[in-house]
Amino acid sequence: EETKRVQKMKVCIQCDEQDAVLFCDQCKDFFCQMCFDRLHSKGRRQNHRRTWVEMGHCSECQESIALFHCVQCADLYCRDCYQEWHVRGGGRNH
Repeated sequence: EETKRVQKMKVCIQCDEQDAVLFCDQCKDFFCQMCFDRLHSKGRRQNHRRTWVEMGHCSECQESIALFHCVQCADLYCRDCYQEWHVRGGGRNH
C-alpha cells in the first residue's frame, strides 16, 4: 500500500500522466516541468518557489521509500528518518 501511494505521488498533480520533477513550495504539490511552467508563468503563482525532486527513495537512508518532503531541507524522507530528523532531531523547527 505504501508503494502504491508513492507511485501516485510520482505523477504530476495537474496532468496525472507525467512523472513529477518539481515541488512547488507554496502550492505544496508535485508537478512535471511542462505543467509547472504553464501554471506558474504568470499571475499570483509566478513568484512561487520550486524544488527539484527525485521521487522515490529517502535522501537520508537511501533505502526506504520517501513519504515526506521537507520544504526547508528540500529533501525527501521515509517515515523513520523524518521522525528521527524532524520530530526529535535538528530539523524539528522545520
